[in-house]
Amino acid sequence: MIENTLALIDVWYNEASTGPERPKLLSKLALLELCGWLETEQDRIMGELDNSCLGDPGWTQNEIVNKTNGFDYNKHFRPMLVKLIGEHLARKLEARVNQKYPGDLERLRSITGDLWTKRCAFAHADLTTNVAQQQTFVAPSWSINQYRIIRKMLLRFEVEALGLTAML
Repeated sequence: MIENTLALIDVWYNEASTGPERPKLLSKLALLELCGWLETEQDRIMGELDNSCLGDPGWTQNEIVNKTNGFDYNKHFRPMLVKLIGEHLARKLEARVNQKYPGDLERLRSITGDLWTKRCAFAHADLTTNVAQQQTFVAPSWSINQYRIIRKMLLRFEVEALGLTAML
């Protein structure tokens, strides 16, 4: 669904425009849509891990997912993971991902951190402020590419996480 939404925004972005505001607004929208998907996807992964190891979806939703607003790996996703499976298993999982997919974890950290910074700049200011602060407006095609990269890394991460927790 998100891929279709981003593709539609990209089509609108590439249509003729009478002024500079429309492409900037569509760039901002694509980035915010990507970030919304990412946060929802991380929450979904927490639900899958709960099913695999804890079996208390209400607790996971109330105590972990609902108390986390964001998707930066270091600030949001990893702390949720640690709260659900513990520091020991989180480290084992990271080592496993690093071994099987060298560079993926560091790339995921970098991309989610960068997206979090961009998202905050766009979500907490209007277009005029973004322009005045000389924010970079990336084309929706950039957000589509980021989505594809992140989706692949999160899928690998999820598979490894579920494999690890299935052993519990």
